Amino acid sequence: GCGTAIMQLSFEVYMVEQHMSQGFPHQWLAHTLSRLNYSMSALAVLFGFVAETSFLFGNFLGPFWLASVLAILNILAISYSLKRDKSRGWSSFKETGLNFSKLLLTAKFNRQALLLGLAQGC
Repeated sequence: GCGTAIMQLSFEVYMVEQHMSQGFPHQWLAHTLSRLNYSMSALAVLFGFVAETSFLFGNFLGPFWLASVLAILNILAISYSLKRDKSRGWSSFKETGLNFSKLLLTAKFNRQALLLGLAQGC
């Protein structure tokens, strides 16, 4: 619930930031976000079938093992891309930590923002 909402929102924010920084026309943004929404829905359905299949072959631990393998593959892909991209490097992790601490401070001192985040997460 909450983790999925935060993950999707952060990806949408990243998409908007990349759209603006790459200089694409503002009119394309609505089309890009609608395609993102469609793609995420299609992937959710697809991975529902994948999780069900992994359950059938691996009992109740099948989805856990599948998620573990996918997490390891993602970590390897991210570390490879960070090694390759020397301009940003590991500083992007520091930026993520700073943004997360800003999020926590906002939630601590702004009750409306905290309630909105909780409502979106549920």
